[in-house]
Amino acid sequence: NKKAVNSFLKKSMKLEAFADVTIEGVRHRLFIETRPSVIAGIEKAMKSKPMFIADGHHRFETACNFKKESGAKGQAGPGYVMTYFADCYNNPFKIFPTHRLIKIADAKNWDRLSKIGTLEKAKDLDAVLKHLNDFREDVPGSPATKASAGRLYEFAFYTKEYGFYLFKMNKATASKVKNNPVDRLDVAVLHKFIIDPCFGIKKIEKSESIDFTRSPQDAVGRVDHGVFDAALFLRPTSLKEMILASKKGVKMPQKSTYFYPKLLSGLVFHSFEDGIENS
Repeated sequence: NKKAVNSFLKKSMKLEAFADVTIEGVRHRLFIETRPSVIAGIEKAMKSKPMFIADGHHRFETACNFKKESGAKGQAGPGYVMTYFADCYNNPFKIFPTHRLIKIADAKNWDRLSKIGTLEKAKDLDAVLKHLNDFREDVPGSPATKASAGRLYEFAFYTKEYGFYLFKMNKATASKVKNNPVDRLDVAVLHKFIIDPCFGIKKIEKSESIDFTRSPQDAVGRVDHGVFDAALFLRPTSLKEMILASKKGVKMPQKSTYFYPKLLSGLVFHSFEDGIENS
């Protein structure tokens, strides 16, 4: 039963909430379930479920290393890591893109864009965000299953001097995209075919020429204040793309997704001494 877990959780949510708080428009409720029958039912239903680490894979890797260093043998404390499970099919969350900010060393960098696509003037930020709102696989004329010459890759640029522009990659360049779950992603194409060859930014982890922001308004503001020369906007990654990459055993590129809403930090703590989760 695909909805077995939800049926148990609905029972738990009939209890009185231990915590109920709304912050920045997001309501957070915490229910404490202690009934053995409900807990056993959830455990049984979860055993056959696949798990995808949607957010916080660095935390999981750190927890695994901490367990190895501590010599924990699966016991309470370092042997466990506190985890939040979300049903992505029955309770889909929103995935937003993470936009890029770049410094441009040479004006000639812009000339390279003309070789791989076309620029079209956009009215304002709202027009850009509306155009890039849909997942690429949902855009008419964009094949969702393979990388072909007709595959649609679109991004947007903003500079203080020239304003907003939509960028559409040409068919010749799009046809060079490798047909695998990671290379097909918009964020991967953006870095491999635009940010790296056109603007010379390769090692993004250590480069001062690039930064990331989830807020498009923040991106525009930082360009207007001269902190960066241009903002690059992209479409969101879809849940389908994320799951496909995970099933292939590959990691998503850095800053590919921004999941919303986020859990409120501090509602629950994990004790390393006794393994009990404390509220």
